[in-house]
Amino acid sequence: MDTLIIVCQLILSLSILVVTHEFGHFLFAKIFGVKVPKFYMFFDPYFSIFKYLPDGKHEGADSEEGLSFCKYTDVEEQVFTEKLDVYNANPDKYVLLGKDPKVLSESFAEEVEIQKGKEVKVIKITRRVKCGFSLISYTRKPQPEGVESKSWWHNTDFGLGWLPLGGYCQIAGMVDETQSADKIMNKPVEKWEFRAKPAWQRLLIMIGGVAVNLISAPIIFGFVLYIWGDSYVSFSEAPIGLQYHEVMHEVGFQDGDQIVSINGEKVDSYKEIANTILLTDSCNVGIVRNGEPMQIALPREFFRTILSNDVEQLCAIRIPSVVDSVVVGSPAYEAGMLHGDSIIGVNGVHMVAYNEVTAAIRENAGKTISMVVVRADKSIDTLNINVSAEGKVGFSNVRPTEWVKVKSLEYGFFEAFPAGMEKGREMLVNYVKQLPLLFTKEGATKVGGFGTIAKIFPESWNWRIFWFNTAFLAIMLAVMNILPIPALDGGFVLFLLVEVITGKKIPEKFMEYAQLVGMAILLLLVLYANGNDVLRYLF
Repeated sequence: MDTLIIVCQLILSLSILVVTHEFGHFLFAKIFGVKVPKFYMFFDPYFSIFKYLPDGKHEGADSEEGLSFCKYTDVEEQVFTEKLDVYNANPDKYVLLGKDPKVLSESFAEEVEIQKGKEVKVIKITRRVKCGFSLISYTRKPQPEGVESKSWWHNTDFGLGWLPLGGYCQIAGMVDETQSADKIMNKPVEKWEFRAKPAWQRLLIMIGGVAVNLISAPIIFGFVLYIWGDSYVSFSEAPIGLQYHEVMHEVGFQDGDQIVSINGEKVDSYKEIANTILLTDSCNVGIVRNGEPMQIALPREFFRTILSNDVEQLCAIRIPSVVDSVVVGSPAYEAGMLHGDSIIGVNGVHMVAYNEVTAAIRENAGKTISMVVVRADKSIDTLNINVSAEGKVGFSNVRPTEWVKVKSLEYGFFEAFPAGMEKGREMLVNYVKQLPLLFTKEGATKVGGFGTIAKIFPESWNWRIFWFNTAFLAIMLAVMNILPIPALDGGFVLFLLVEVITGKKIPEKFMEYAQLVGMAILLLLVLYANGNDVLRYLF
């Protein structure tokens, strides 16, 4: 059940982001008068789950007005120009000249000019092919003849595919994964096509999706801050300092050290500490040890050490070992441990942090240990406790919230959105800074797919975390989509910038081949990322 909740959160979040991203392309296309034949959430190879036809029944379609089930709901028009010759002197039948002649009946031909007994140089043929099978479809009543709808939804079929790996907005006259160059180039240029528009309009259409994602992220952050506020754990007020990962010990940190600054800038939360250390080439960390200020210089490219050692948390607040409850009949109960006891030593070694005490207990599994405790009345006692074979004695520690200071921030409506913009800007900058890490040997092994993304969602539904993660994924989607890889928006933007600079349009055929290369690259990246997830799960 927990896994199902995570999967549902992931699918819902990505669905929202895909729809808003594609709506950005749709919006600018409609502004500049470009037709959008199809707008789909998820992909629809072979069939759709649902389709909505706002313009009424298509000519040649099987669907009727209203709701229908298991029907073909549209036709695909293939328009091409060929040389024709009269076939058997019958003006109702024609034959295409070429290596593979095809007879076209009059039902397939439109706008055909015939010069009997002579070869015709230019003829437009529209071939209608039944396609677009959908399980459920809804077809609106068509407009009266001669009346064209002024709605923005006009000329667009909306649908829900069955393959939840994204979605698409099919733009007329544009070479992409939904349309080949041959299919487009065999038709004359129409004023409502993408290719008929000036470069600056095509550029805005292509960056529309990324722009909407970048705009939506701070808006979502703003609503999150307005409704739920913000909170963070204050590391500067840790009662007994911090505890550190082994890689931090190796460069000079000791448990109990309090981090107060990095490169002269004050830090107060784990996020500030982790981001700065991971994303800064070299750091001087200001600490306080036993009341004395000190500086620790981290080695250059310390991020390589962090990544290669799979460090999930560099440091955490140390929690004092104070007994909350004792299991009746356990070794701790038999030895006389009481609620409120503060543990200050095990086997003659002074220690006060809960993680140190539990580590010492595990190391002495199956043995008897002596434990020094301070009672609630301030008296000191020594307990001899038999540790179980599993390395447990049977007590629970007080909740960390009793020791850790959580700072809460509340925002009014007009305060929340500027704060949301700042949070979005900060997250965007940090994410862009992380991209170069992916091209290192250590960083490449950390690339993950859907499994890694799913881990950011909790096992129980939490709307605050859901929307916060959705805003973060909006930023991630925008950055990844603007990368200059063919088949991504960034690839189209790169080609359009070349056109703007040189004044020469990129050939459509080249665009098609670039699309194929880009799709191959993306497929390999998806397989690699999700393969890493599988390997991490198995090993």
